[in-house]
Amino acid sequence: MKLGWNFRTGLNRFLTSWKNASDPSPGEYTYGMDNVLLPQLVIAKGSKKMFRTGPWNGLWFTGTPGLAATYRSVVKPIFVYNTNELYYSYESFNSSTITRLKLSESGLIQRLVVTEGSTEWAVMYTLQNDECNSYGLCGANGICRISKSPICECLHGFVPKSPDEWGVLIGQVGVSGRHH
Repeated sequence: MKLGWNFRTGLNRFLTSWKNASDPSPGEYTYGMDNVLLPQLVIAKGSKKMFRTGPWNGLWFTGTPGLAATYRSVVKPIFVYNTNELYYSYESFNSSTITRLKLSESGLIQRLVVTEGSTEWAVMYTLQNDECNSYGLCGANGICRISKSPICECLHGFVPKSPDEWGVLIGQVGVSGRHH
C-alpha cells in the first residue's frame, strides 16, 4: 500500500483509526503524508497534528532514527516524490515475514510482524510512545525533556507569558508550552 498523494488524480491515501476496538467505523485519527515543502508522515486528530516523523533524508524519516536500524532489517522503506506522486511504502526483505502498519484508536502507529511458524502478530515498534513526540507539545519557544518534571521548559532567553498561570500549572504535562 502507498501512503500519500497521486497528484494527477488528487487521490490521497492514508490510514484511519477505528472508532474503538469493537467498532470499525472511522475513528478520530489519521496517518498519512503531509504534502508540504519537506514531506513527512503525520498522525492527526481531526485537523490537529499530533505527531510527525520529520522529513525523509534518503534512508529514513529524520524524526525516527532509532527505528531505522530496527525496521531496515525487516523492511525496505520506499519513498517517492516527483511531479506525479508523493508516497511512502515498504517491501519485506524476507518473503516468510509479513508486516503491516496499524493506527490504533488512541492514535498510535504500530508496525506489526508475523514470522514464519508464528500465528500471532507481534509489535515491532510503536510511534508516538513518549509525550515529547507529540507535535508542538511545548509551544513555539519551548523545549521538551522527557527526563524532567515538568517536561516542558522555555528556550534560553524566553519566559512564560503568564508566570502566575505557570506556577499553578507547572506540574501538568503539556500545559506549560502554551504559555511561551
